[in-house]
Amino acid sequence: MAYTGKGKYYKTDEEKRDHRQELIDTIVQKMKDAVQYEEPWFVCEEAPYNRMTGEPYHGANFIALSVQGRSDPRWLTFKQIQELSKQDGVEYSVKGQKGTLIQRWIPAYDKDSDEKPEKESGEEPGEGKTFARGGWKYYAVFNGEQIAGLAPYQKRDKDFENYLPAELLIESMKKEGLKFEHHGEGAAYYIPSKDEVWLPHKERFKTEGLYYRTALHEIGHSTGHPTRLDRDQSGSMRSANQESLHKYAKEELVAELSSYFVGAELGIPYDSSAHENHAAYLKSWISALEDPEKGKQFFSEAVKEASASADFQISRYHEKLQALELQSTNEQDKAISALIKQPVVPTVQKEVKLIRKEKEVAMTR
Repeated sequence: MAYTGKGKYYKTDEEKRDHRQELIDTIVQKMKDAVQYEEPWFVCEEAPYNRMTGEPYHGANFIALSVQGRSDPRWLTFKQIQELSKQDGVEYSVKGQKGTLIQRWIPAYDKDSDEKPEKESGEEPGEGKTFARGGWKYYAVFNGEQIAGLAPYQKRDKDFENYLPAELLIESMKKEGLKFEHHGEGAAYYIPSKDEVWLPHKERFKTEGLYYRTALHEIGHSTGHPTRLDRDQSGSMRSANQESLHKYAKEELVAELSSYFVGAELGIPYDSSAHENHAAYLKSWISALEDPEKGKQFFSEAVKEASASADFQISRYHEKLQALELQSTNEQDKAISALIKQPVVPTVQKEVKLIRKEKEVAMTR
């Protein structure tokens, strides 16, 4: 496919591009670089979102945009850039820039007797959903840094010195029955049989951020418990069985991706040093992703399950915020009230309210 310069691609005589494989190849290379140079393979301070609609990107699109290494979380299609130019009276341009491809599921609807689409016949594939027919549509988006004339992004003013959002997330998971314990050892882990997260005491971490990042990873594991999302967590890193090793690697990637998604939502920067065996994880993920037969399936399943894990956690987090808002009666609750309000992102000439839509998360209870 070739880029037309207007946010669209057309087919060439070359073999049809496998965009999912291209994304996996990019991720694998970043993981290899991370192993060699001991640096994070994934950096995302703020979750990427669409500048015009205010909607955040999820799943594979979140990853595809975040691995671009941009510090600006704003993304727009070529058409949206044109619309923004008319709206703001400013000639924005992406001349000479290369867009990043993201995907959208387009269902194929059956028609009723009046030749009108029956929308319920073509649902987007997802957790707990089935679908009749449809396909993925790929289109290009451009980052705010690539748009000439667009004012530089101003990071949202977030004072998370005490990591209140992370603490509230932990409290919301406690309400789900998850237990948190601390010890003097240097390891962090989740015990499925007891539904317990064990963490070193906070003072053993170099920063509070590392403590909460580690907690998010282990909480990601906990969403796989039978009373929550009921994932297969039977894999073992000590097994001689390749299938068991594969299951273990996938569960670790699910926990890591969900910690990225949730961390970006809560404003906690990612730091690879949060896990002492991060390099070992990277090598196992590289091996699984490079599998010619199962690599794409491994990636698709991990992203899908990580997205469900993040949705589960964030929905509980918002439930906790709403409950606290009802209980707020004094001055010290102002911080909580501020978190509950819809965040506002500064732009060139106006403000775009980010409206979070509640999502249904399929659970096995």
